[in-house]
Amino acid sequence: MTGIHDINLAIDAAYDTLPANITNNTVRDNANVQPPNDRNTIGIRLTILHGDANQVTIGLPGRLRSTGTIMAMVHGPLEKGDKDVNLIAEQIAAKFRWRTVGGFVRCLTPNVSGGRRDEELDQWRVDVACPFFADGIVTPETST
Repeated sequence: MTGIHDINLAIDAAYDTLPANITNNTVRDNANVQPPNDRNTIGIRLTILHGDANQVTIGLPGRLRSTGTIMAMVHGPLEKGDKDVNLIAEQIAAKFRWRTVGGFVRCLTPNVSGGRRDEELDQWRVDVACPFFADGIVTPETST
């Protein structure tokens, strides 16, 4: 069966093939790394939000479909324009747009939000949200 851990590994591996200026400035959930606290630096927070898992077929072996969203929040300096932040957001969206990563995580059409001020970080923020689904096989051994 395909679990959350397997899905995360597949998405992380695909994300890590992005250029170094993106991956080196990325903070993942529950990581022992803090985002850059320099307001003049572009930083990215990568979060994988898991949704529901639904039974797709009846009987064993069966199939479960897990859904979720890849979220990348790209932060950049205020009053410097949004070109650099938008370029990075588009690169992240292009990496996952209509792709299958890890051989089983199918990414759908990402949405790149219009920019807005992030009051908490006092930076400009553009979000990338890419829905995905992954199918896993349930066998008699994995169903107990």
